[in-house]
Amino acid sequence: MKFLDRTEELKRITNSLSKGNNLVILYGRRRIGKSTILQQVIKERDIYYLADLEEDSLQKNELAKEIGDKINGFDSVIYPDWKSILTQLN
Repeated sequence: MKFLDRTEELKRITNSLSKGNNLVILYGRRRIGKSTILQQVIKERDIYYLADLEEDSLQKNELAKEIGDKINGFDSVIYPDWKSILTQLN
């Protein structure tokens, strides 16, 4: 499937990341292409995690595993809250 008519959005996200911003949050109605546009922008070293309705502790563990794929040993710690996991990532 061809990716159409998202040049402005791609440019804004790419520009934000090129300025050194480490966190980009996209939000909007469902099924409008948020995940697809991010997958167009991310690089090999980037971390892509899609949150869902699972229990909080399971989501933190899954995010830690995703980060652990890029940063060795990151997922060997149990993070008590979102602040601790994001602070450690920073």
